[in-house]
Amino acid sequence: METAAYVSSKKRLQISINLILMCIVTDTVGWRMLFWGELILVAILLIHAVIVLSDVLETQKKGFDIVSFLLGTVAFCGLSIGISNISASGFLHLHSSGVFLLGILGTLLFIRRQQRLKVPFLTLSVFRQRVYSIAVISGFLLYLTGMAATVVMPLWLQSVYSCSASAAGLITFPGSLVMMALGPVAGRLYDRHGIEGLFLICAITSVIGHGGLALLGPSASIITIILLYAVRAVPMGLLLTPLVTWGIGSLSVMNVPGIAADGTALLTSIRNVGGSIGAAAFVGIMNAVASHSAVSDAAAAAARGAGAAFWIMVLASVPLFVLYVCSKRAQNHMQ
Repeated sequence: METAAYVSSKKRLQISINLILMCIVTDTVGWRMLFWGELILVAILLIHAVIVLSDVLETQKKGFDIVSFLLGTVAFCGLSIGISNISASGFLHLHSSGVFLLGILGTLLFIRRQQRLKVPFLTLSVFRQRVYSIAVISGFLLYLTGMAATVVMPLWLQSVYSCSASAAGLITFPGSLVMMALGPVAGRLYDRHGIEGLFLICAITSVIGHGGLALLGPSASIITIILLYAVRAVPMGLLLTPLVTWGIGSLSVMNVPGIAADGTALLTSIRNVGGSIGAAAFVGIMNAVASHSAVSDAAAAAARGAGAAFWIMVLASVPLFVLYVCSKRAQNHMQ
């Protein structure tokens, strides 16, 4: 577990440094250069991979269910875009409700198809394991609020405090460092004390961090913002990697070949869906509340919009307390 935690911490440090570099490029050259730069780097890496890399294992002919892939794409895009449009424009619009219902339909058809296939695209039977289901739901909620905050926070800083993109990146950087530093600590705590204590700590810090940010106004000090943002980063740094280990480890009792790979793919997919939905929905909520605010000052209106988004993040964090209780019962059941 500790090795996985160190690898996760290294990735988080790379992402944090990358975010600051992106902010600097945005301020100096413009946001379009981010995409041109990525295109150039991907092309270089692709050419390098074709020349240098070779097969290290024996290749096998595997089927690929295109229908399941397309249904999954429709479900993912429909839910993400639909929730984003609903949060910004309301449900009574075709581009909101229509796209959202299309996403639900795609999800139902995807689930139905997986149940009928002899070799499913994703093995949904893993949800029969209580521990795995708790891990998936928890990961979804952590990404829902965690990814949303990483998007809402820079927008709030730029709108309320007139910060540049570089300054906003530097203000949020300590929170990223907290996530990185907690990786190895999370591994040790999980190995020694199990998952229950991590759940409780993360639920408390998530509510405190997001609730504190929701209470801040345009006159809040930068130090206070940095501290509260670092507090809300604790759940992402402390619980994400142990959740994967705990959830995937519970699948070993099923004695199905390849079940761990299917479980990992499903957990990662649902977690990323939560991050996409959170980023889209909470930005839409922030903009909708700010645009309908009775306050004439733009900075105060943006602060109200961000406050509303953070309060909903608090509500989304409350289920972690319920999952804490469920994790204790599930762990006792496994023992």
